[in-house]
Amino acid sequence: MPDLYYEQISTLPAELHSRLGHIAAYGLSVYQLADPTSRESAIFQDVFASYRATKADFKREDRGWLVDDSHLSRFFDGVKLRNGTPLEVMAQCIGRDPNNVGIDIAGGTNGVAMRDLVATGLVGKGLYTHFLDDRNPRLSNPNVDLVTGDLATAQPWLSIRDWQQRNAPQGFAVALHAPGLGFEKWAPDTHLTALAMLLPMMQPGAVIFTQVPIEVLKDGNQEARLDFYRAARRLPQVVAIELAESNKYGSTGYNFCVVYVKASPKPDSTPESKV
Repeated sequence: MPDLYYEQISTLPAELHSRLGHIAAYGLSVYQLADPTSRESAIFQDVFASYRATKADFKREDRGWLVDDSHLSRFFDGVKLRNGTPLEVMAQCIGRDPNNVGIDIAGGTNGVAMRDLVATGLVGKGLYTHFLDDRNPRLSNPNVDLVTGDLATAQPWLSIRDWQQRNAPQGFAVALHAPGLGFEKWAPDTHLTALAMLLPMMQPGAVIFTQVPIEVLKDGNQEARLDFYRAARRLPQVVAIELAESNKYGSTGYNFCVVYVKASPKPDSTPESKV
């Protein structure tokens, strides 16, 4: 892995919000989610309960769920990282290997960003998620697959796990997660749960590009934003994070986060260091 990791968060509070802190300290395993008696299942149900209860508020009657089917260039719009553009940093981390596999969580109707990523040659195959299958057949790509379902329920995560085991047994090399629209109503611990679910499915040295939606960032909600970053840094598989601005939701400060994955999870669940 290239020597490009660094920290931008200098302090941690004595205690994070209890649920954020618990997820951050121990992580979550998607491989245990199918067991309704597991810790993962209990936390997942708890975290998403309020979202499921009010998700009807996030629909528009004329179009159903709103969708942002953005190109990869829009995903990385305005993002400047310490060691180059996002695609340059991605290449430094995972190389240009046809065996690399990518995933885009909430990737839109046609998985446009993932199709763009496959076209760069950085990954040879990709998966994206969407709440239903309403793809345009003219935009189909044999190297890009779709998993459908409501990400506030366990089933799509289990489908992602099954697809990963069949198609990327080494793990995903890169993940994109820039949810918007209805996902803007997710609280920080909800986004952290999604990140924690992804991490065990990533290959050693992988990189995740994630974005905190504007709902968390607006109204000067700096502490909620920082709590997400602090908690993300403490997840057991994370070696470091890098913060950046993005133009996707307008200039709202550090609303973009690059998560660098360790070579392997620590045998215990104690973070290697605090930021």
